[in-house]
Amino acid sequence: MLPYCRHNNKDDDTGGEECKGEYCRRFHDVVTNEFHHIDFPEAFGKTCRGGGFGWLAFTQETPSGFLINPTTRQQIDLPPITTLPGVLSYRPNRAGFEYVRQDVSFSDGEVYRVGESGSWMAHSYVNKIVMSTDPTRKDCCVVMGLFESCLGGLALCRPGLDTKWTTVVGSTSCYTDAVFWRDQFYAVDCLGNVDVISYNPGDGLPTKSRWLSTLRDYRYLGVNDHYLVENPSGELMLVHRNKDWRDCEGPDFPPQEREELHFDGEEDTTYVAFHGSKARLDLYETAAFKVFKLNTDAHDWERVDSVGEDYALFLGGNRASFVSAGDYPGCRANCIYFTDDYNEGQEADCDGGYDVGVYDIGRGSVEPFHCRSLYDPVLIWPPPVWVFPCE
Repeated sequence: MLPYCRHNNKDDDTGGEECKGEYCRRFHDVVTNEFHHIDFPEAFGKTCRGGGFGWLAFTQETPSGFLINPTTRQQIDLPPITTLPGVLSYRPNRAGFEYVRQDVSFSDGEVYRVGESGSWMAHSYVNKIVMSTDPTRKDCCVVMGLFESCLGGLALCRPGLDTKWTTVVGSTSCYTDAVFWRDQFYAVDCLGNVDVISYNPGDGLPTKSRWLSTLRDYRYLGVNDHYLVENPSGELMLVHRNKDWRDCEGPDFPPQEREELHFDGEEDTTYVAFHGSKARLDLYETAAFKVFKLNTDAHDWERVDSVGEDYALFLGGNRASFVSAGDYPGCRANCIYFTDDYNEGQEADCDGGYDVGVYDIGRGSVEPFHCRSLYDPVLIWPPPVWVFPCE
């Protein structure tokens, strides 16, 4: 299992040859610190929203999505995002408002229809896609989509078999990660609560139930992301990612305004569109990680000061994975390698995609991970994801 950092920049800062052509993608070998350039036309114009077991998951501006193995180039279709809850229609002839979805006002609970662009749907609506196992296994592979929706935050499908996503009953819209552990999916929300998903295809809708509540000492602001991962010993671990936030003077954008739209032939239906942006944008930077292991006897989390003296943990926009540092001498033991998976920040104009680094748990320090480009030393867009070709 060899970790690569996949990203799209056109040239690199390692003195290697330039990555030529619009289909060229760079893969950074974190063990040898070498860059490998390959033509990857399947990823052109697409947004990577997860992966695992050697596969990557992509969405795009049209409703279709797919899984692809970048080594073999085998593809497996995913159900269209128009089958996700809250997505009402897709109309490609309406530029900038190709999708219509439902949303809920936080202030008064009003349910309204929102016109969204294909770009926004590809980049922001689907947050993460997690696989239970290799998707070529037809008997047990299930994919979970974590998405922004007022009607539910989790959906399931069997890739290559199902034609639509199945909503998890009772799920919310703030899940940050999921893992398939001991034959079930477990999902963690933005407060650190963990839910277990019960699902048997052909036997009703999947449901969720609260499995483990928030760690009381870590409910505070500053804990911004949570990850679930099974360690090499088969134990479940929870990782908190703490970020430092500061304001950045962005371009002088006009204030955000709400506009009500009516389309020909639909005078009785009101759609809502938002224009503009805030003038000050948030800059963020990972400051630390806190790692916990499940105590199965107490059914509670216990803080640990290591991910394993011979292991490194890789976190980001796809499935969290462990790598044996002993097998790959260039890989640093008891460290967390992380990429930027904050979707909102990636969409901002003065930042996004740059929060990439290595956290040394023993020292409690963060170091930048040098996979950036001379083409743009700050912004990495789309942000890199980890690829494990032999996983």
